[in-house]
Amino acid sequence: NIKVLNSKVFNEVVVEVKDLDKKYEKALESGVLPGFKLNKFYPHEKNRLLVAFTEKRTKAQIDKLLELLGVN
Repeated sequence: NIKVLNSKVFNEVVVEVKDLDKKYEKALESGVLPGFKLNKFYPHEKNRLLVAFTEKRTKAQIDKLLELLGVN
């Protein structure tokens, strides 16, 4: 359900998520900011999300985001 689009990752990754708009809203309703929807500035980048992982996020928070995005 999720596809990583850039192979070299430091702490940011672009992912393609099936049904992103629906899952994005669900994440916001759950109090999780899932990342930046690229189609806001790049309309052709539908269902793509820029996600940053830093030391400020716990494993539990990351696991919750992955669950909300449909990664099992």
